[in-house]
Amino acid sequence: MSDLENSLYDRTLATHVVYNGYDIHVESVKLDTLIADIESSKEYIKKELEITTFKQRAFREYLQSITEAEYSILVKYFERESISHILDSTIDDLQEEIYEIETAVAFKYGLELPKEPIKLTGSIDDNLERLVALLG
Repeated sequence: MSDLENSLYDRTLATHVVYNGYDIHVESVKLDTLIADIESSKEYIKKELEITTFKQRAFREYLQSITEAEYSILVKYFERESISHILDSTIDDLQEEIYEIETAVAFKYGLELPKEPIKLTGSIDDNLERLVALLG
């Protein structure tokens, strides 16, 4: 049994007394709304899993398309090892690929288009100006 189905049984199905301002009456859990919530949650999770699988497959294809040297540099870079010789073009290519994947997901699944990636430079002043312009 899934966690969603278990959540139905974790809830109390007992009746309780309620005062609504006019009278006192007995109220119970509406099973049809509980089941509808579970079904909509299942559909949401199924769609999110499909989107995540699509993104993972597309990103793996990208990683297979780059050279082994670029791949190892990216792995070391994101593991926070000290790499001073990473090329800005490598990071730019990675950001561009992630943007393309997000755009493809948006078109395929009818989601909101992602915002254009921000290109950072080595200059702190330029990066700060771009951040201020982005925030308004």
